[in-house]
Amino acid sequence: MTNSTPSPMPPHDKFSFLLKLVFGLGVSIGVFYTGVQYALNPFNIKANQPAMVGEKPAIVKEKPAIVKEKPAIVKEKPAMPLTLAEFERLKIGMPLMHIEAILGRGVKIKQSQNSVTYRWQNSDSSRIIGEFDNRNQLINFRQEGLK
Repeated sequence: MTNSTPSPMPPHDKFSFLLKLVFGLGVSIGVFYTGVQYALNPFNIKANQPAMVGEKPAIVKEKPAIVKEKPAIVKEKPAMPLTLAEFERLKIGMPLMHIEAILGRGVKIKQSQNSVTYRWQNSDSSRIIGEFDNRNQLINFRQEGLK
């Protein structure tokens, strides 16, 4: 009686076996995925792109998503109270960026085709109102109740 225990696989054969196994699984999964894709969408029609049906183009439309957003709450109170001295530093033609460096961030209260109006307000309702042109340069400003 001879000993018939299987001899272990040499290391290079193990590697080639694993490589064939992984490659074979990858190809099988790829073929399966492609088949599933074709089964779900046999003509590869994408939403919002015309698809040819016979000789007339057919449009596949997606239903638009309904997005309900709550309006952002903007706090108007600047970090430091506005003063008459800060108001007097403002000049016609100053860019919004420079004015915000002096007053802090303003709140957009009105926008038209040619201008945008911002407000900077203290807790006692005293405020500065500035109107800017399309280039964000100050074209008009006033103060109400500053001390």
